[in-house]
Amino acid sequence: MASDPPDRTPRRLDPNERRRLPRVHIAVECTLQRRMGSPITAQTIDLGPGGMRVESRRPLSADEELDFAIPSDVMRVSGRARVMRQQERFVYALRFERLAPEAKAALNALAARTPPTSLL
Repeated sequence: MASDPPDRTPRRLDPNERRRLPRVHIAVECTLQRRMGSPITAQTIDLGPGGMRVESRRPLSADEELDFAIPSDVMRVSGRARVMRQQERFVYALRFERLAPEAKAALNALAARTPPTSLL
């Protein structure tokens, strides 16, 4: 006889919500850098161990890879991210591609001590 599966948080049914890791609302300056061209100033909307949403007045392209740096007093994190989609005007969802272990630890700590905006 099969046992009942362990209790799990139900997955949100909102098709616009694709996150699998927690994110927290946090507005900090973020610099994005393409392979060529000048740096792009952006601001985070939310941030977590798997990625972030940013507001950028300069357009970003889906599937574009960028280096990013968050040099704030709250945390200093840098790495590589991929633009997943444009969610609305000037708002882009980015997934982290490469993060140093200390950057991952800082993002996990941030998500653990702040109530998440969503969790899938």
